[in-house]
Amino acid sequence: MRSLLPFLAPVGVIAPVWIFGWPEAPFASLVLSGLLCYLAMFDQKHLRLPDHATLPLAVLGVVVTWLYWAPLLPTHIGAACVTVGTLWGVSVLWLRMRDVDALGLGDVKLAGAAALWVGPAISFVVMIAAASALLITIANVGFGRARLNDPIPFGPFLCFGFWAVWCWFAG
Repeated sequence: MRSLLPFLAPVGVIAPVWIFGWPEAPFASLVLSGLLCYLAMFDQKHLRLPDHATLPLAVLGVVVTWLYWAPLLPTHIGAACVTVGTLWGVSVLWLRMRDVDALGLGDVKLAGAAALWVGPAISFVVMIAAASALLITIANVGFGRARLNDPIPFGPFLCFGFWAVWCWFAG
């Protein structure tokens, strides 16, 4: 499946920085942007998100939150628990109702890791990811680059939403 994603990726990386400014934690932001680009490309190619990148992202989220916003660490951990529980529950429910994997566990882990970085703002990450996935999918179907039955890698959209909210949150 050909996608518009490779054409929109540079805009997705640059636009949040231009709108919100470079985040407060520059080294963490560089590591984060590198990991998110890797995860987005990996998911686009393999339709899965590897643990060797999502789990260190979660650990880094705890470390960065502790270093820069220590009083918010319990809130961020709580947001991660609620996010993982909710998305995992939705995934299991959808699988039982429709017998289709709608959301992989890699997406759930990535969202949980994102919550460790941005806390309750994870709701904006998911909202941006869902809206951008919907728009890109409609465009791909409209241009004949995809069919409605094709699997959609959700990781790149989560990465985009995560990066945008991170630039806003830490900017």
